Formats: sequence, structure tokens, C-alpha cells
Amino acid sequence: MSFPSGASAATRPVSPVESARRQAEQLSLAQKPNEAWEVLHSARVHASPGDTAYWQLYGDQAWERGAKPEAVLAYRTVWEAGSTNGLAMERLIQHYNANGEPRQAIAIGEQGYQRLAEARWLLLAMDAASQASLWDKLRDLTAQAKNNPDKFKGSEMYWLLEAHSANHDGQKERARAAYKQALALNPTSVPTRAQILWFEIDGGDKQQLGDHLAQWQDDAQAKPAYWSAYAVALLQLKRVDESLVWFDKQAREKPDDFLWQLSYVSALSQAGQPEQEERLRRAIVLRLKDRLAIVNDMPKPDGKVVLLAYASMVRDFDGVAAGDQVLQDTLERGYTDADVYESLVASSLAQKNFDAAHDWLGRAEADHQKLPAYQLLAVAMARKDPQAIEQVLQQREQDLSTPDRVTALRQLGHDQLALSLTEKSLLEAEDESSELLRQHRDQLKVQLARRVEAGYQTRNLSDLDIKRSEVAASFPHAKGRTTVRLAHNALSSDSPNLRVSGFHGENDLSFLTELPIADNPMRVTLGRNQRSDKSLTYGRFEWIHVLSPRLNTRLEVSLNGLTEETSALRAIGSKDKVSLGVSGNLTDLTYARAEIARQNFNTRNGDALGHGYRVEGEMGTTVVKSIPAWQMRISGSSERNRVTDRLPAYLIGPVLPAFQTIEGVLATRFSTLGIGTTLRFGQPEGRERRVHGLIDGWVGKQWPASDRAYSLRAALNIPVSSAGQVRAEAFYTNVQGGVSSSANRGIGVWYRHEF
Repeated sequence: MSFPSGASAATRPVSPVESARRQAEQLSLAQKPNEAWEVLHSARVHASPGDTAYWQLYGDQAWERGAKPEAVLAYRTVWEAGSTNGLAMERLIQHYNANGEPRQAIAIGEQGYQRLAEARWLLLAMDAASQASLWDKLRDLTAQAKNNPDKFKGSEMYWLLEAHSANHDGQKERARAAYKQALALNPTSVPTRAQILWFEIDGGDKQQLGDHLAQWQDDAQAKPAYWSAYAVALLQLKRVDESLVWFDKQAREKPDDFLWQLSYVSALSQAGQPEQEERLRRAIVLRLKDRLAIVNDMPKPDGKVVLLAYASMVRDFDGVAAGDQVLQDTLERGYTDADVYESLVASSLAQKNFDAAHDWLGRAEADHQKLPAYQLLAVAMARKDPQAIEQVLQQREQDLSTPDRVTALRQLGHDQLALSLTEKSLLEAEDESSELLRQHRDQLKVQLARRVEAGYQTRNLSDLDIKRSEVAASFPHAKGRTTVRLAHNALSSDSPNLRVSGFHGENDLSFLTELPIADNPMRVTLGRNQRSDKSLTYGRFEWIHVLSPRLNTRLEVSLNGLTEETSALRAIGSKDKVSLGVSGNLTDLTYARAEIARQNFNTRNGDALGHGYRVEGEMGTTVVKSIPAWQMRISGSSERNRVTDRLPAYLIGPVLPAFQTIEGVLATRFSTLGIGTTLRFGQPEGRERRVHGLIDGWVGKQWPASDRAYSLRAALNIPVSSAGQVRAEAFYTNVQGGVSSSANRGIGVWYRHEF
């Protein structure tokens, strides 16, 4: 049947779907929800995407019945048809946020803003991005809001989101200004005030924090939302006794918040109240044991809190292993949540058990849990796994702090990229990360700097005077650093015991390359000492192997090295050496080292003079750690050499007097033992360098002469510009490894320029 084109809407036929919708509406009004749902559900097979009114009602009814998947399907259909229904949009955003799909929630909010031009939809999108730590997307959404500031400037929520974004980016002043705007819009808002307190606690301004605490204290007394922030803030301000009042208020307000109770225990420890601390610990343990008996009957989130708190207490009372076992039992109970794995990874890292930490990361991934990016990076770097480091940087870059990213780039050898990131971030960073970034920047600039150096030194080694002029150039490369050094040594002697007129000058050219081998420093030197009588080609290899964070070994191999055991040996000889040393930190303030060496002595022409061994050791402690730093040490050495019967005949007359014996050139026995001290002053590192240096003294005995032995050394570094530095050094000693001698001395000055 056809109808005239002018027929009214009331006379047009109603589709079965629309009829079902109207019937369901009437049934709903008549308080018959089940019958309404049956009518709607039976018509679903006939509904098309264009039946938006039907799908809207279907979604509303499904949502109210708890049938979320069906509701979301219906609301999605309405949305994709171009609807502007606010309830559908709001519930879709709520659903996607609750189910870990923030990008879907953001898309709904962003499109809602475009369709309705209402600020709340963009704010909901921004909130979803913020909660999911999608910082790049949040910046993009914030930029959209700034294009229409009149819509947003009156929104407290907008300014809180702006503060959150700025705080993440390390822009403290921008964040503080945003919080100020939010508070101006709602001056008595307790949640906003609490956020501001936590912001200042987290690396903010201690003066501002103290002012807020004083300003809001009367209001805070009666409102629990303040209490945890007040407790932590006062603790951070070192007002420990005051903080305990708020810790206690919060603990009484939430007696089953066991993690907070543990924080209270820590505060009592800081306050020096061991009796109250112990009493609270035991009370917590008793309550935890009561809860453990019924933990399986508790809601899962509450049960997990009990188990985590119990693990912490067991760790304190029975040790790390017992605490970890409780965490593992927690997993076995089915609490395979991210924070349980996070605790196990943190414990393994603290114990330097990096393989175990890696295993826990793998189990967390298998259980589809996302752990903090910094933990993934810490494990990858600790295991020296460049592929894993690259993967974390690529996949979780937004979740890493700038200092963490810089550290990772440096471990990968991307030093120039790390420096660029550091300098860019320092333009914006205003929190405590700034100091760490400045340290990275200064270290990287030193590491990547090209340097030139020129210097002059005059030395007296008993019978031999050496005046040395040198220039050096040093430059970094992909694997490390290479230094080229050219020097001229002017030799002279007024003593009848040594004649150097036949070779009064030496020219020395050397190449030093510094390379890391699996993070273990290696240095290789190759050089040529050119002299009119006989030239030497020499080499040296040094390698430090890190055995543990506290223990290193050092291997050194040198061939044809210039040696200064005695002035005569410096003039005529060379030394081959193989040494192995061990050094380590016994405590944070005490160190020790020991070394044993095999050594061969020859003339510059290659004739043997003797061979033997040398052992040396040292133990020291830091008396004052701050600047000026003061260290004390006890040290000693002993060497034994088997010498040849006589000196080569060609040396007698031209260089050495006829009465000179081999023992006067190379001692068969020589030992020292004494105590020393070092005082370091000034600031040696950083781009804003200051005058710095050291004074070192040592006194003891040397054998076999049983003479008093002493040495004094001083060094002073004077920055003359941001790139230039003058260094002066001087020494005075009578310890010349081989024979007891009169005082030896030297003084030198160098200038270094970096560019």
C-alpha cells in the first residue's frame, strides 16, 4: 500500500524495531524492566546501525542490568552513527578506562569535543591520557585546549591536568602556576590542596611546602584527606616529632592500611623511638596473622595488601630470603599482580641477583602484567644486555625519566645522543633531576671533549736532571679515546757518578688508546724514545677487570719501559714488567690494594742487568668524606732482584765511572713501610669548575739502609676559563725505588684546553 507524499508522520508505518523500542519504554515506565528487556532483545536481530534510538535504549538497559559487553556494543553502534548522546559517550569512556583501553577512551572524548564543542569531553580525553601516562597524547590534547582558552580557563580539572603534565615534564614552575590557578577557582578544595602538598613533597619547594602546611593546618585537623600528606611532608622537612602526630591520626583512621602502618614504623625509627617502634611492629604482626587466617575469604585487593605488608614485616624480622618467600607464596595464592612482581624484582636487584630479577620480569610478562619501565631498564643494564636496553627505550620511552634514558644511552655508547638529550632537558627541567642531568652533562662533555695540552717540568733524580717539554692532543672516538704526546727530555748531570754528554737529549712520541672491554677499562700505549746513542720502542698494556661492585683486578704488561729506580738506571736502562693487582672497598670508607710484579731490567741495548719481583700493598680510610676530603693510609713495598755479575763494559767510561758496581745501579733488595695522608680540596668536576688540588705526605723507613723515608707532593688546578685549566705539581722525596738517596725533587706546570 502506498501513501500520499503529503501524509503526516503520525500516519506513516512504524518499523518493528521502533515499535519494540516504544513498547520497551512504556514497560520501563510501568516498572517492568525484565519485560522491557525481553522486548528489546527480541527485536535486536532486526535492528540496523541506523536505528540509533533503539540502540541507545538497548545500551541504557543493558548497562543497568550489568550486561556491559552488550551495552558497549550498543553504545558503540550509536556513536559510530554520529550520535551526540552524552550518556553513551560518558559510559563508553568509563568502560574503556576501566578495562585498560585508554586510547579508545581518548578517541571518544576527542571526537565528542569535535562534535559538541564542549570542554568536558576534551577534559575526559586528557584525564584518560594522564591516567595512562600517554604523555605525548596529553601534550597534543593540551595544545587543542590552548587553541580555545576561554572554554577551559574556568575549569579546575583543566588546570589540575595541566599541572600533572608539567610536573611529569619536570617543569616545576609551570606546574606550580597551574595548581595556583586550580586553587584560585576552588580555594577550599581538599583534593586540590592534597595534590599540591604531594607535588611539593615530590621534589618541590620546601619553603612553599612549609607555608602550605601552616596555612591549612586548622582545616587539616578534622579532614582525613590531609593526614597522610601532612605526615610525609613534615617528615621530609625533618620535623619528625610533629609528623608522628599525623602518622598516628592516619593509622587510627585506617587501622587495616598495613602499608601505611609500616610507614609509621619507619617514621618512629627516624624519630629515635625504638620502644614505640617495636611495640607497633609487634602489634602489626599480630593483626596481620589474624588477617592471614581469613585472607582467602577477603576481597582480593584487601588480601593482597595484607600479604604484601606481611612480606615486609617478615623481611624486617627474619631477613630478605624469608620476605621473598612470602612474596612467592603470594603468587602461588593467585595474586599474580604487578605490584607483587615489582616487589620481587626490586628485592632481586637490591641483592645484585640480576638473573633472578630477569626471571621475575619474564614471569610477570607471562601473566600479562606491566611492570615499571625503570625496573625493566635497570635489569637490562645490570645484565649488560644492549638489545634489551634498546627494546625498553623503544617501547617504554615515555615511561622513563630523562636521567634513566640518558644513562641507558650512555651504556649503549650513544654518548653524543645522550648529551643532546641532556642539554635539551636541562632547558626545561626544574626538579631534583636537574642536578643529576648536570652531572651527566659535565661527564659527557669531558668524555667527548677534544683536548690539547702543553707543559714543562724540571726534575732532579739524585745525579740526573731532567727538563721535559711536552705537547699532547687527545680526541674521542666511537670506542674510547686516543691521546698523542710529543715530548723532549733534556738530560744533564754535574755528578762524577753519571755522564750524559753523549746523549743529552731525548725525543719521545707516544700513542695512548683507552678502550672499554665489556665495561672494563683498557689502556694501550705504544711509543718511541729517540736518543742519539740508542733508541727504544716501548709498549704498555693495562686492563682493569671489575669482579664486583667492591672488587677490581688490574693487569699490567710493559716492555722496554723507561724506569727511575735509580738515576743511573734511568740513563742506561729499560724495564719489562708483568704485574697483577687486586683492589677493593672493604667498607664505604675503607679500601685496600695489593700487587705483585715480575720484572726484568736491561740496558737500552738489550743486555740483561737483572730480574726479580716486587710486592706492594696499601690500606686506607677516609677520615673526612666532604670537601676538603681527608684520607689516611699505611703502605709498603718490597722487591728482590738477582743482578748480573758486572755492568756491560761499553757503559764504563762514557756513562758510568769505573768504580760503579751493578748494585749501585740496581738494588738486590729494597723495601719501604710507612704511613701517609692526603688532603683534597676544591671542586674537581663540573663545568663550573673551581680551584682544586691536593696535598699528600708520607713518612716511614726504607731498607736495607734503615734510613728515614719521606715524600711530599702537592698539586693545584686553576681553571682560567670554562675550557681552559692550568695545573701545577711539585714533589720532594728521598724514596727512589732501589737505593737510599739524597732528596729528589721536581716541579711542573701544564695548560690544558678543551673544545
